[in-house]
This record gives sequence, C-alpha cells and structure tokens, in this order.
Amino acid sequence: MNKISVCVFFLSLFLFLHSTSSKVDDETRDSLLSFLDKLSNHATQPGFALGWSSLSDPCTEPKWKGIACDSQNTSVTELFLNNLSLIGALDVATLCNVKSVAASLSILDLNENSIDGEISADIQNCQQLTRLNVSRNRLSGNLPDSLVTLSNLRRLDISNNDFSGKLPELSLISGLTGFLAQNNQLIGELPKFDFYHFDTFNLSNNNLHGPIHNANGNFSASSFLGNPGLYGDTLPQNCSATSSSSTAAADDKPHSKGTSNKVLIYSGYGILALVFLVLLISRICSKRIKKNDKKAIDAPVKNKVASVDESMVSKYSASSTEFKSGISKSQYSVTFSAESTANMNSTSLVVLSSPVVNGLNFEELLKAPAGC
Repeated sequence: MNKISVCVFFLSLFLFLHSTSSKVDDETRDSLLSFLDKLSNHATQPGFALGWSSLSDPCTEPKWKGIACDSQNTSVTELFLNNLSLIGALDVATLCNVKSVAASLSILDLNENSIDGEISADIQNCQQLTRLNVSRNRLSGNLPDSLVTLSNLRRLDISNNDFSGKLPELSLISGLTGFLAQNNQLIGELPKFDFYHFDTFNLSNNNLHGPIHNANGNFSASSFLGNPGLYGDTLPQNCSATSSSSTAAADDKPHSKGTSNKVLIYSGYGILALVFLVLLISRICSKRIKKNDKKAIDAPVKNKVASVDESMVSKYSASSTEFKSGISKSQYSVTFSAESTANMNSTSLVVLSSPVVNGLNFEELLKAPAGC
C-alpha cells in the first residue's frame, strides 16, 4: 500500500512539473509542426530527426532542434531549418498568421534545401523579423510588396532561386543592411538604395536595367554584373549597352537622313510647282497685254474708215440730189489734190463748179499722173 502511494506521489509530481515547465502554448507548437510538415512534403523523418513532437515542448528539455526561444522559454524567437534536404512547399501563413509566433519570431532561416512555392503577402504579419534567409531553394514568383512593411528587417537573402518580376521598393526599409538576390530572374530598375548603409549587397545575374543610384564605390562591379541593362560608374564599360546604344544611334541616322531627303524632295516639288505657276501667270498676262494693244491699234483705224465712208456717202448723196434736180453732168468733175493723195484715209469726194480746173478739163484730169 505504501509502495502504491509513493508511485502515485512521484507520478503526480512529474505531471505537475511537466505542466509547469511547458510554457509554449499549444497554438505555437501546432503551427510549428504544420510548417515543418509542409516543408518536408508530409514526411515524418525530419520531425523525428529534429525531435519535434506534439508530446513535447519546443523550448524545454529536450528542446527541439532548430529552435531558439526567449530567456523565459515562453516564445519561439528563431527558426533554423537550413540544409535539411526539405523538398516541400513554403507556407509562411502557417507561422505569420499565428499571433503568438508572429509576435516573437525574429529569424527564419531555410537556406540550402529544395523548397518550392512563393513568399506570400502573409509575411507582413511577422513584424519582428530581422533576418529572412531562403537562399538556394527552388522558390519562384514575384516578391510581395508587403516585404517593405517589415520595418525591423536587417538582412534579406533570396539568392539562388527562381524569383521573377520587379523588386519591391526595399529602400523604404531604413534599417536594411544586407540584401542578396543574385542568380534569379528579377527584372525592372533598381530601387534607390542608400548603399552607404549596406555591408552586404549582391544583385548579379538577373535581368535588371537602368542606372545604379548612389553606389559611390561602396561595392565592386561583381555585385551588379550579369545584368546587361544596368549602367553606372560602378560597372566597367558595358559592351552590350554600348553596342545597343550604337545600334540605336545607327538606326536613328538613316531615319534622320531619310527624313531630310524627303524634305528636300518635297521642297524641290514645291519650287517646281511655284515656278510653273509663275510662268503660267506671266504667259496669261502677256497674252492679255498683247490683246489689249491690238485692240488699241485697231480702234482708230476702224473709226477713220467709218468716218470716210460716212463722208463719202453723204457727199455722194448730195451730188446725186443735184444731178436729179436737172444739173448737167458735164458741169461736174472730180479732182484729187496732192494733199488728199498723200493721205488716203482723208480722201473725200469734191464737186467742181467748173468743167476746167487749172487749164485742164475733166478728161485730162483723169489721165494726168497722180503726182500732178
């Protein structure tokens, strides 16, 4: 009976001590187990190797491997699961969406595995993170913009993955001193980092382009090489950039030359059209002037002929009247004076009152030469 009482006492003491020493809440423990289960693709071996179990506490003896806790063993502050040949998927939501974990986790190190998936926007809930290392995995997709809200972040290593898309504006994280992103598929321009605050920086072997702002010799060219579109004092003369700019300039020259040739051609056409128009106008004006001159010349002649005809008709009518009145035909004769002969336009019919003029009768006057 005494032996049974002693056993019960020790068992109760053990349970009491175990209950008082287990200070990490069940929600934290379950989230850690779920996170590892997804990282290991539901394999049980990593959990057993690390000593992770739902029957034990992460922060008390025997502590879980890869776990660091605060001084009171009440919360998990660091999680190291690097180089464990993990082949599952990254799901930061299982950690960062649990308040007890998000409020204390400052380091998450998963490098040297074969983890795939993406870094989701839920990473923003882990506001206490100072170091995030997911290098040398198979992670892909775009980096979430929510990374810039991690104001306590000091080091970010995403190198040697398959991340793509543009970099978030990480320059907004004022305390960031280390950023490694080499050997990815990142595109776009560099954020305007203040390189003076960095002690580690590498963006080599991506597809970034544009200027390198304010490098000021803090990092060598090796931190930027492998990005054909990047340029700046830090980099040596970029042959591809030079050739592309030369090609662009060469492409622009024929274009500008062709444009100038077109301008010259159209200008020539315009000048020819103007000359033709001037010649046409001058020709029309010349014809009009000649026509007006001809009219001016012909008008006096017509007027003179008309006056002569009228004079002759009137005089002929007068003589005919006299003839009809019974005056003898022999009493009339016609003579042409020298003055009337010289100017034919003023010739008129003269009625003679005597059949003899200057000693010549009418018949002799007709036979006389014109000069008499």
